[in-house]
This record gives sequence, C-alpha cells and structure tokens, in this order.
Amino acid sequence: MAYYKIENMDNCLTVRDMVLRSGEVFSERDAYRFERQGVDCAVSFKQFAEDYRGLCVYLAQKCSAGSHIGICAGNSYEWILSYTAAMDIGVAVPISVETDSKEMEYLCSKADITAVFAHNEQFGLFGDGVEILDISQMQKYIDEGKALISQGAQMPPAKDEKALCEILFTSGTTGAKRGVMLSSANIMSIVKSSFPNLIGSLTLSALPFSHGFEAVCHILASLNPGVTVCIAKSNLRYAYEMVKYQPQSIYLVPMQAAGLLTVFSALFEKCKGNLKTIVCGGAAINAGLYEGFAAAGIRLLAGYGLSECSPLVSLNTDGTVGSAGKAAPYCKVRISEGGLIEVKGDNVMEGYYKDEKATKAAFTPDGWLITGDLGRLTEQGDIFITGRVKNLIILPNGENIIPEEVEEVLSRYLPGGSDFIVLEDEEKLAVQLYVGEMTEQEALAVLKKAVDEANTVLPTFKRISKTLIRNTPYEKTALGKIKREIK
Repeated sequence: MAYYKIENMDNCLTVRDMVLRSGEVFSERDAYRFERQGVDCAVSFKQFAEDYRGLCVYLAQKCSAGSHIGICAGNSYEWILSYTAAMDIGVAVPISVETDSKEMEYLCSKADITAVFAHNEQFGLFGDGVEILDISQMQKYIDEGKALISQGAQMPPAKDEKALCEILFTSGTTGAKRGVMLSSANIMSIVKSSFPNLIGSLTLSALPFSHGFEAVCHILASLNPGVTVCIAKSNLRYAYEMVKYQPQSIYLVPMQAAGLLTVFSALFEKCKGNLKTIVCGGAAINAGLYEGFAAAGIRLLAGYGLSECSPLVSLNTDGTVGSAGKAAPYCKVRISEGGLIEVKGDNVMEGYYKDEKATKAAFTPDGWLITGDLGRLTEQGDIFITGRVKNLIILPNGENIIPEEVEEVLSRYLPGGSDFIVLEDEEKLAVQLYVGEMTEQEALAVLKKAVDEANTVLPTFKRISKTLIRNTPYEKTALGKIKREIK
C-alpha cells in the first residue's frame, strides 16, 4: 500500500500541532479507553487536548524552558500526557520501569534529567538533583494548569519542529547506553505517513510505552487518523484484553503473536470477528505466523526499524514472507559494500546526546546512518534482514539483550577466572560455562547457583532461563577474549 499524507495534516509540524488538531477534528470520539480500579473509563480527543494544555501550562511554570523530563511509569493515560507535554515544554526521556538504581543514576546524568514523572515505587531510584512528579497526582497538576489558564496564562511559545524534543536511550555498538536525539520533525515524518490508517478505528496497546516502537508508531500515530487506543492493564494479559475490547488491531512482538495461535488460541477465537490487523516488530517473524494469521483472515504487518530512525524504516504491507517491506517515503535505504543496511531521511536522528564521537561513527561520510544490521534489497525494493553485526541478542519477545551486561552480573557469582558466555539458545537467554577442572556435575551445580543469584538482581527481561556447559576450551582472540560465534 502506498504511503500518503493525511488530509489536514500538512500543516501539522510538531507533536503539539497533532494533539491539538486531534482534539478539534475528532472532538467527542474516544481517544483512550482503559480500566481503573474495576471501572471502565474513556477520554475523548477533546478532553485529551484540554488535559494536555493544562499540563503544559503547569509544567511551564514548574520547570525551566527546555528541561529534560523523564517518564518512568507503567502504561497509562497519564503516561501519554506526561510524554506529550514533556516533549512540548522541554525534552521527554522515556525510561523503563525495570531500570535499576545504578542504571537510573547513569541515565539521569547522561540525559541531564532534572524532573521525572514516576510512580511511588520508583521514587527511591532518583537522586537529590531530580524533582519527582508523582504521576498518580496528574489530575492535580492538570487542574492547577487549567486554573492558570482561566487567569490568563497562555501555552508557552511553540518549539521549532527541528528542535530536540525526545532523548530515547538505546544500546550502542560497545554496549554503552546512548541517547538518541529526536525532533518533532523526525517523529512527525512517521506519524504523517499512511500506515496508521491500516490499523482500523479501534486498537489495543499492550507493549511498554517506554519503547519507541509503541510510543511513536502506535500511541502518537493513532492521533493522526483519530484511532481509539485501548490501554491494556498488563502486557502479560494481552489476549484477555483483546476479548474485552475487541480491537481491530493490536501491536505485538513475535512471541506474543505466536501465543495467539497456541496457548491463547481459545481466546483468539473470540476476537476473530473484529481483529483484522496485527502489527509486529522487535524480532524476526517466521513463515508459520504469516500462514496462521492469513488462514484466519488477519493481516500481519511486519516492519524494520531502530531507535535512531524514530524508529520506523519500513513496513511490510504486501505480505511478502521474510521481507521487512519497502523503505517508507520519508527515507531511503541502501546496502553498503560490506552488506550493511544504511538509511537516510527525515526520520533519522540528529545524533547521540553528548556523544560526538559516537555520532560521527554512526554516519557515513556522505551522511547515511549505519544501522549495524546486515541485509539485502531486491529489485522491487523489498528489504530483507540477514543478520546482526554486533553481539546484540534479540529474543523472540522483542527484548534486546547486551550479553556483556548480563555477564558482568553473573561474574559476581561465579568463581574467579571462569570462562563463560551469555547467548541465545533455542530462543532463550542462556549462559554457557566451560567446565575447566570441574566435573560436568560440579560445573552445572556451580552455574545454576550463580544464575539463581544473578536472576535476583537482573531485570526480568535480562534473566537467564537456560544453563549450558562445555568440555572444550573456548577459542579466544589474541587479547584473550572469547570468540562468541563459537558455542
């Protein structure tokens, strides 16, 4: 399907423009539906725009212009308000709720965060230099802002569409967290494309809002055509939420999509009459998923992207199995002589925040972003991802795991000098240990004990679920590093 600009969207240059436009164009239509304390709630597009104005005015008098504002909370209507208002008043910095205190300290320092919207269970993660805005008190903040408006206060001057509005943390090529700098122009290039019109009028959101794929390609993009977003209480219960809301579309990672054809097949049967589209990202999709959903009359849309591209590069709308689709009209894709996918376009980041060296290394001399992914292009322009250059592990649930980070934790619980690697084995995150002078039984006991201890401090998505041992030494580089490609 061709991409195109939505009617009346041409003059929408920023996220603010889009929020206010949706409040006028779609007015009393439900923008969001969700359950709170057992009660079904709905917020219209008009109400969302009014709440947004109130929160922007409140933040404008609470924070200095250009403040970097973190959002560290679970999915909710309040999260969306925090995110959009923070982009307007300053710079939004989404943070996963599973971030530990050490990493939180690093992110706050790296991104110059001075205030953060958070739930009380996250309050203890932030240092003295960060002002905490209790997200559960959102209505209070909105009411204060609306009171100021009634007294004559105005929205602060609109930011230029090229100005920094979001820092989205991703993993760099060396494993260090890097802040991707995005502008409204980057984000709006995706939001103003045609793909939001493929998801119907009612959609279910079950993926974490802190992920760029969900925040931009689902939450913000739904404002464009006036799609009603149903906010799931838990991404673990996505199939039950589908039965409750009967959406026309849902965004999932491949593992969740596969679950609809297996463990949740009975629930899936109850949704087939309304469900028409599944947008899937985060990991490779096998042919069986395409076939299974096609047999049910449901379109599976797979895409390719990365945080540095805001994050969408392509979307497979024609069902070509294995393809990540064609490059969207807001960007171009080429393959380097070494087989690397390179991207150039309106969606490509300006660079990494406070990291000129990494920014320079991320681009070719003629200005193309080096994605770090291997791929090929067909004569028809279809993109096929053929591999990863780096050590990054991408699990079926879409989580990106840097093995060195997990290894650092495991090393605390294994005997000094142990040779081991973290890897993916049969679609599970595993650790493999060289037995050395131990027997296999002894090595396995030591490894399992270390994994149990490490898993108590690792975030859920980084926990080891499989243990392996090997009897032959690892092949190593001249510097003594294990060659990861050898299991």
